[in-house]
Amino acid sequence: MDSTSDAPEAKLELRLDQAQESLRTFETRLRPFLWDSRKKAVKQHVLKRETASLVDLLDRFQEQPQLLDSHLQKFIPLLADAFLEYLRLPDHTHTNGLLYPLSQAICLLLYTLCKIRGEKVIVRFLTTETKHLELLMSALENGGQVLADSEDSTPAWSWEERYITLLWLSQLLLVPFDLASISSWDHDAASFPNITHLTWPHSTPGLTVRVVTLAIHYLVVPSKEKDAAKTLLVRVALRSDMQKIGLLDSLVTWAISAFYQKAVIMTDIHHSIGLLYFLAGMLVSSAGTNDMDKYLPQIFQLAQQIAPDSHEVFPIIYGNSVARKLSVKIFRAIAILDLRNDLDEVKSERLQSTVGCLLEYISDSQGPVRLAASKSLSMITLKLEPEMSSQVIDALLDKLSDGINWDTGKAKTLDLRNYQGYEFRDANDSLWHGLILTLSHLLYRRAVPAFNLAPVLAYLIAGLSFEKRDALGISKGYNVRDAACFGIWALARRYSTSEIKSVTVDGIFEAAFQTNLLTLSSFSEAPVVQGLAVELLISACLDPAGNIRRGSSAALQELIGRHPDMIVEAINLVRIVDYHAIALRTRAIQDVALHAAAESLIYGDALSAGLLGWRCVRDNSAVIRRSSALCLGLLINLKQSIPDGHCTCFTETVLALRHVLERLTKLPRREVNESHGLLLSAASIIGVIRLTGERIKMGFLNGAGSPVQHAITTILELVLPIFNQALADTEDRKPREMSGEGLSRLMISIIPILQADISMRWLKHYFSPAIGGGNAASPQISSKDSRIELIPGKGLPGDGDILLELSASSFWTTDCPTSPFAIMVPIQEAIERGIRPDSDIVALIGLLLNRFFPLKEDQTGTAVSDLAANYLFLLDKNEREATVLGWISEVEVNGNSGRIGDGRTLIRVLFAIFSITAPSPIYKSNSLSLQNKLLEVLQWRWVVSSDIETKTILLECLSSSTAIKSHSAGFFLWIQEGLDDYTNDSRGDIGNKVRIAALHALAAFNDSSIQEYGKSWQFILYPLFGRVLRLAAEKFDKVRQKAQKVLLHGYPVKKGELEIETMDPSSKQYFFDLLHITKHFFIPGHPQDRQWLVSLLEGYVLSMNTATEGVVQASRSALVKWCYLGSDYLDGIAFALMELLKQNLKNDRALVSVLEAISFLFDMRLLQESSYMKTLEPDPSDPTKEVPRWRRLFRIVQRAHFKSKNMEMLKAAVKVYGGLLDVQPEVSSKLTSMLLHPFKTIRNSVAEELYVRLDVGGGVDWMNAEKIDVERFQIDLANKLKRRALDVSKQSP
Repeated sequence: MDSTSDAPEAKLELRLDQAQESLRTFETRLRPFLWDSRKKAVKQHVLKRETASLVDLLDRFQEQPQLLDSHLQKFIPLLADAFLEYLRLPDHTHTNGLLYPLSQAICLLLYTLCKIRGEKVIVRFLTTETKHLELLMSALENGGQVLADSEDSTPAWSWEERYITLLWLSQLLLVPFDLASISSWDHDAASFPNITHLTWPHSTPGLTVRVVTLAIHYLVVPSKEKDAAKTLLVRVALRSDMQKIGLLDSLVTWAISAFYQKAVIMTDIHHSIGLLYFLAGMLVSSAGTNDMDKYLPQIFQLAQQIAPDSHEVFPIIYGNSVARKLSVKIFRAIAILDLRNDLDEVKSERLQSTVGCLLEYISDSQGPVRLAASKSLSMITLKLEPEMSSQVIDALLDKLSDGINWDTGKAKTLDLRNYQGYEFRDANDSLWHGLILTLSHLLYRRAVPAFNLAPVLAYLIAGLSFEKRDALGISKGYNVRDAACFGIWALARRYSTSEIKSVTVDGIFEAAFQTNLLTLSSFSEAPVVQGLAVELLISACLDPAGNIRRGSSAALQELIGRHPDMIVEAINLVRIVDYHAIALRTRAIQDVALHAAAESLIYGDALSAGLLGWRCVRDNSAVIRRSSALCLGLLINLKQSIPDGHCTCFTETVLALRHVLERLTKLPRREVNESHGLLLSAASIIGVIRLTGERIKMGFLNGAGSPVQHAITTILELVLPIFNQALADTEDRKPREMSGEGLSRLMISIIPILQADISMRWLKHYFSPAIGGGNAASPQISSKDSRIELIPGKGLPGDGDILLELSASSFWTTDCPTSPFAIMVPIQEAIERGIRPDSDIVALIGLLLNRFFPLKEDQTGTAVSDLAANYLFLLDKNEREATVLGWISEVEVNGNSGRIGDGRTLIRVLFAIFSITAPSPIYKSNSLSLQNKLLEVLQWRWVVSSDIETKTILLECLSSSTAIKSHSAGFFLWIQEGLDDYTNDSRGDIGNKVRIAALHALAAFNDSSIQEYGKSWQFILYPLFGRVLRLAAEKFDKVRQKAQKVLLHGYPVKKGELEIETMDPSSKQYFFDLLHITKHFFIPGHPQDRQWLVSLLEGYVLSMNTATEGVVQASRSALVKWCYLGSDYLDGIAFALMELLKQNLKNDRALVSVLEAISFLFDMRLLQESSYMKTLEPDPSDPTKEVPRWRRLFRIVQRAHFKSKNMEMLKAAVKVYGGLLDVQPEVSSKLTSMLLHPFKTIRNSVAEELYVRLDVGGGVDWMNAEKIDVERFQIDLANKLKRRALDVSKQSP
């Protein structure tokens, strides 16, 4: 078995190990997080960062919550005890922005556990000791009543704290004894809280009053604690002791009456939502009892009033989807309570009204409402009598039939047809989602009898292909397909094999299946099950939505697992259509679909038809259309076989091509995407035909009616009208990009067919005396071994078999290992003998090719360039030369036009044909002159190109062209200039595209130069090493990544201790090793030079200043580490930065970053210790004096920002001046003069620098300072400098 077959198990084992490690980490950190080990008490505050880290550990179990179960009994009691202990603390101090109160942190963790595992599971582990009731209620009352402006008030609780506390209280109220016995005090009637419409029973215990008050308060808030408050209130109301005192009656009456408070409902919709939550909870919790029976008419009447055409406030409530969902739950609960016993007239009428309302709600515009309605309707239908249940199902099916038109007029066959036996006619996607979801729930509950499964199955299969798009082209069928997956999964799970086998699908419903059931019956004894498997396979491999593919895969696995013997190659199919394998769409199409098709003919045909449907060739994504077309060709290829080396029939291929092209001719011109997909599909189908020399021989021996001859003739006849129509469509308008690509690919695909046609006609010409020029002697043909023994000396080239030379290869591309002359020479021989390719098709290709040159998209340009290269093979030498010269002239016209992007496709074309115009044995002189002209026009195009797009295309084409292998030195300047391109515009640094393309070309340049120049290649590329170093350290991630590869694979770097090859190019160690490379790079005969460091830092300083935060931190940290290695390292950096300052005085982009790097080293107290900067040198103003290099730095910075209006430049210069204060105190006069700078922001920067460095200048508004302020500052500064000088003199020996 292949070792990769264990990969899913290995991944699962790895995830389990990671989960166990996360749990151990959480357990280890939890107790120190809660308790202070020194004080033996709980902490009052914890870090937010640490809390978030623990929450993150728990969040990892979202997909596998069951792994937490064995640990909950340890975690939750520990958290609960700490929470209670915290509440007992005498005072709770305020927190700052970095800390949480411990109670909030604990509740965050508990809420995370509730979110992952469910609140019903979590509350079971909370203590139920009633002694905690008072503590929790008091804390909740205090935590919710906070005066924001009170400094000594208790900090307000978060919603997590209130939610967890309310849940805990609801658990504590499960005590089996009366609440009055544990109530610490009682209210008298006069002291009951005043809640509108709520009448308190006289004997209500004080504990109950407090609990109900809290629950009602939080029931109407717009946050999560509403759920816990509802649970608490329902639990109190349904207690038997509370019912005895009349609390249940009071609360239900209050909830119903509160709906008529128009003023409240109009201003706060959450008030009514909370009331609906309470009523729904009461009805659901009272299932199996008679507690709520007497309130059912009132609540039902209330729910009926929540409608758009009601009066008062009910239309406002209806406008909220949550309120509608709760209304559905109320209807369901009432119906289920009514169905416990026999139905009387009132209950029956109420039930009919409920079913009617739910049928309306299943078409709601909101998915959660539809989900609730469908689930409710299925639960009610399950409890109905069979006759009434059938009526509900029929009603659902009738609604579905209104949106679909079943097509039974065509007989389906097992061929490649995009046949769908139905079409959606004005189908509402929301309605269909609700209906399909309801049927799915009915199947899950086995509420659909087996004899009624046929129509349900038909609509589920139709739902699996449901697709509607709005005016913007956005898909609206996702929910329907998802519901259909659930329905088929439920069918496979709930119904036995015998029940499904007994289903008879006939009449109009048979049209739902992609493949004829009669055909499937020859493969499986249960054709319905097999048909379902086929539909799920199509959806799992081809559906646009990842969740649908996964859902279909899950349903298919369930279907095969429950009914394994009813499906062809069931086990292999389950292995192939794996849940994880189909996650990536392109992989599902190109890999999974192909492997599944190889298992059986029915799967291949179904997938082929699916590829031509809305899921693939009509998809909005061009990438998916290309993948689908490629897969279609490979599927067609699976149906071709060559037994015993003999020719096979091409009937399937020709039929598939005919079908695709017929659809294409009938397609409206506005359907650009589908047209593109069909053109690529046709090209892919033709591309899988391999007309080798042996097949050509057999076709010739079998005569004019041979399958090969028929296939060649038919294909050429089919494509000719397509080309003619394309020519007519582009007569007065520019062709579309997609059409250009599709047509180019189609024309490329017929190149081998044209070659085969030449071969067949040559054989006929050569061996038939009836045709002029034939030989009188008959050929000696041996049909036993399918060989044609050609008579020697009859003018054939050499002693080779020209048939194999013409037909053994497909179309040629620049990366093809086959020489273009291997194709060109035999075709030229045929043309010289008068056997030319089909003149009509060749002429159409030439005309269309010229019309595609103005197109600009990359994919189109690649296709057109491939077509142009292959088109030249079909021309004689004179036509070829004239054509190439015409293209060269067009490039010159585009270059002189000045329009950005003009001629991009033609540039690709010239590079594609470069090797075709090379010197050849037949056309040496002409080809040599043509290639020279190509080189000249390409070099000229580079020189005149001013736009980034054209330069990028030139370099990209160069890197993949044979030109860089045969003429490396001629393109050296391109690479050099490309590596230095830092063009900026409104989009930013767009020159990075050119730099990346130049690095790609350099990688190819390295490979070719080794072959062309041998050892001397190192000296050719030597000047580029510094540029590569610079790019390896610059701010753009993509540039660094590419330069990293070029650096290591293109230059002799001593890797030894360096691991840069495998490093993240954004890490600290990566930047540190880059600095090391300047000492490890070697060229024989060239000593190591500080110039490498200068080149490196030119890009390095950009990463230190303008990159992302992580890169800035990594690069700065690496530089500091490098400088600490020794004085030589620090001096090298100082030298390089000084050189960069001098080189970039007029380049603000680099200069600002260099100044920032210098100021950073000053801040790190590194540059002050540089012996290089301390070295004395002649003073330019007085050569008799020597001054340290600090003076030169000061003058260069002055020159850099002289009369500059660049704010970043000025601020960076001020920072450098601030650093120079430590070594050149006289710099203070320069800073002082800048205190009255015209830019007020710069004044502030200067004042801040002086205050931080010298502690002077405080207390002045320098934004509005005057000259007198500067004079006072100068006095203070002079005194400060004198004191500092005196202190230094005292410290010196």
